[in-house]
Amino acid sequence: MIHCLYPSSSTLACVLYKWLISPRTRVVYDIRSPWIDMSTKRGEIQGWMKSSFRIAALILEETILSLVDGVVFITDGLEKHYRSIGIIPPINCTISPSGVDVVAFHPAPRGAIRKRLNLGKDAKIIGYVGGVAKTRQLSFLIDGFEKLVETSDESWNLVFIGDGDDLDFLKSEVIKRSLDGVHFFGQSATW
Repeated sequence: MIHCLYPSSSTLACVLYKWLISPRTRVVYDIRSPWIDMSTKRGEIQGWMKSSFRIAALILEETILSLVDGVVFITDGLEKHYRSIGIIPPINCTISPSGVDVVAFHPAPRGAIRKRLNLGKDAKIIGYVGGVAKTRQLSFLIDGFEKLVETSDESWNLVFIGDGDDLDFLKSEVIKRSLDGVHFFGQSATW
């Protein structure tokens, strides 16, 4: 079995390997983002190339999905998105949550975090989003932030969005060091 993450750089090659060399090999395609929409909405592809790229990418994705043995989506919303743009996943499809639900997640308006923290447009923000677990050893962020604040004339802020077994320790370190500008928002932040 081969587990693939990217359509053109790995999955396509694995599907060709299966088709040409080893028909008994099973290929599972892990879809982690709405990459077709992301590619065209970033503005890097413009003009007539944008629609041509989208058509080619949709054909590539539909072809790959027809040839793989299974598909894993990281959110239910991502699978629904694929269906909404007309790409129907194969029967062997599963959801393995490990990402942001593209249906439930709505980006905050630009500047929302500055408004919530009452920060001016010149304030610098360093952000961490993820699990706040002891295994990640995130105290290095507190150490680095402390050094940065001591050596810089600019206004710096450190924002943690996440929860875990190291959250209380990190909060206590901030208090112990009397650090201003460190903000903890827990598992989810609503702006």
